[in-house]
Amino acid sequence: MSFSIPVSELALYNEKMERVVEPGAFELQIGSASDDIRINKTITVEKDRIAVIPSEGDDNVNQLNFVK
Repeated sequence: MSFSIPVSELALYNEKMERVVEPGAFELQIGSASDDIRINKTITVEKDRIAVIPSEGDDNVNQLNFVK
């Protein structure tokens, strides 16, 4: 079994209140409850730049913008 997770689901807000995806490790946990984790997987976002995720109302909503 497999499934896809959009990179935008890994976003957070930076100090400029821009929604970004930063490089690094993300731990995914799947289970029936927080005390019953059945699958634990770490994925890594490998980029040397930060991706700024456009807002829903933005004209460039389908485009990632990279900043250093």
